Amino acid sequence: MKLLYRLGEQDQFDIDDYKKKVHDKGATVLLVKTGVDWIAGGYTSVPWKNDPNHKTVSDEKAFLFSVQHRKKYPILKKENAVRHTNNWGPIFGYPGWGLIIGWDKKRYPQSIFEGSGYGNSEYGVPALNGKSALTGEGSTYTLKEAEIFLIEN
Repeated sequence: MKLLYRLGEQDQFDIDDYKKKVHDKGATVLLVKTGVDWIAGGYTSVPWKNDPNHKTVSDEKAFLFSVQHRKKYPILKKENAVRHTNNWGPIFGYPGWGLIIGWDKKRYPQSIFEGSGYGNSEYGVPALNGKSALTGEGSTYTLKEAEIFLIEN
């Protein structure tokens, strides 16, 4: 594995830097540490791309995971695995967004979970007491750290 991109708690998300370092590189793993110190992430075998039409991309190998629950959430709706845009960071799941790093150069990105209690239908991520099983927080989460790694063969 090779580190492509790192975002610390004091950093601001820069979409141009992200695209330069991550897009068109290959299969990647995203790791995030949330405001409640939970660690979660996602894997896609499809290289991230710049797409002004915000295209949703199929990936039957994609999955999300929770370190706290030692649980892997494989893609259930492979045609909605990841979303490529020109103004957001990585998006896993669409339209039921499962895990996102936002676009607005704030250090607190969005992570929106579809359905009651912030579950996610594309990956089958459940809600636990009104909180995401991935982040331990509600419809948005506080990002402490994020890292994106290239998976090399």
